[in-house]
Amino acid sequence: MNKNNSLIALWAFLLCTTQIQAQTGCIDTALINPDIGCPAVYDPVCGCNGVTYGNSCEALNFYGVASFVPGECPVQSCNCEEKFDYTLEGNQLHAWFDFGGEDPPFFFYVEWSLDGDQIIGTGLEFDTLIAQPGAHYLCATYPTGDFVNITCTVCQTIQTESVCPDSSIIDPNVLCPEVLQPVCGCDGKTYDNVCIAQNYYGITSWTKGVCCDTPECKAYFDISLLPNNTISIKNKSINAEASLLSLGDGAIHGGVFEELTHTYSAPGIYQICLEISNFAGSCSDTYCQEINFTTPTGEPVKQETNLVIAPNPSHDQAQVQVVGANPQRAWLFDMQGKLVWQENIPTSHFQLNARQLPPGLYQLQVQTDRGFIAQKWLVE
Repeated sequence: MNKNNSLIALWAFLLCTTQIQAQTGCIDTALINPDIGCPAVYDPVCGCNGVTYGNSCEALNFYGVASFVPGECPVQSCNCEEKFDYTLEGNQLHAWFDFGGEDPPFFFYVEWSLDGDQIIGTGLEFDTLIAQPGAHYLCATYPTGDFVNITCTVCQTIQTESVCPDSSIIDPNVLCPEVLQPVCGCDGKTYDNVCIAQNYYGITSWTKGVCCDTPECKAYFDISLLPNNTISIKNKSINAEASLLSLGDGAIHGGVFEELTHTYSAPGIYQICLEISNFAGSCSDTYCQEINFTTPTGEPVKQETNLVIAPNPSHDQAQVQVVGANPQRAWLFDMQGKLVWQENIPTSHFQLNARQLPPGLYQLQVQTDRGFIAQKWLVE
């Protein structure tokens, strides 16, 4: 599709798209920051309002454009008479030209493009699956008359939302190639190729390559109460790459630790909280526990809670008993921190099924009305 970069065509395009800009609402003034020093380079992007900007930094910080695609926007003429209609079911786009039931002129043909790409379809009707949710720019180019080397380009902004998976697009009759070109689906699972992901599993959006596992992280610690207002804390968190421990009396310990002790200056009730995260910032968790040093003897009072798994090791089923607390929810993690099972627990006694798990060491964590308790479980 030819692009016209002249100032006259650009001003015409801006006038034509003023109404589109008002309708899409893609300008977010909260994003505007004129103090940002954007590079003086021309790396054009097409904004969701149909306007071309010098680069993505200018679009975002100077004009508040919430979304854009690389490249210049197609130039659209103001006097184009024929417009197209479209429907969007999930992420399945269908666009067409309607001549009121009459046949189109014999010279009429259409070239379709999406998000400033080259021609991706021809014909009076156009169907495609939009892989990524968000604002997209669909354009159609057609001739103005027979033997006239003048074309019209009409464009519309289309907003898609994430529907994943979408069972309506599953078609098991499609014969997909047996090639390994893995994609990571919007459901977080890896598929052999796009055809398999889309037609066999209804995946509506994807990225190239395998999915990267993002292990869940869980904050947890055990407290041993010692004489003289002293505690010993053992860190049992999972996937904690950074941590911050607040000890309730103003003292704070930063950094990952295995075990530490702390002595309080006076008896009292103190709340201890541990905040953890991974380096990427994609996972974080907080766990708190309260201790009481207010007994007349100065000795701590703590009702013990316990988690009993039997048999342990197991190769079939294991019985779990929560002692000293009312369970609410349980999680089972492997030693890489991957969540393999979770369930709401209404009673203090429940079962674990080892037959569906590969042999190895696991950690069971149970949330109770008195905090979290944990226990290691060996599956043979």
